[in-house]
Amino acid sequence: MAPGLAPQAAQKPDHTDNMSKSAKKNAKRKEKKKQQDGGQPATENSGPAVVNIAQQFAKTSLNTNKAAGDKQDTLRKVRQLRKKLKQIEDLERRVASGELQPDGDQKEKMSKKAGIVEEMELLQADLDE
Repeated sequence: MAPGLAPQAAQKPDHTDNMSKSAKKNAKRKEKKKQQDGGQPATENSGPAVVNIAQQFAKTSLNTNKAAGDKQDTLRKVRQLRKKLKQIEDLERRVASGELQPDGDQKEKMSKKAGIVEEMELLQADLDE
């Protein structure tokens, strides 16, 4: 209720006489939803409900077949590593040709090449089993 507003003025009078058919329908839906929610606005209830749903999703596994899910995860990881390796090789090629002077981040990326190759080989071995 707005400050200084009389309690009688705060109550909404029923002006369904002046409303169009669709406006009446929408008002009816709104009132029904209010009754189902216990009269509380949806914004107050949405916060904890979202957190609860997120917690439930975190606890549940969408893949019932773990072996297939693991294989797909492994394939995804291999693709990501291939992409990184390709970027590193392209970066090395550009540095070798003198086209580019690497900065700190680029040098760090190139230094991780051996680790990426090793991880790819391990993942490939897991896929071959």
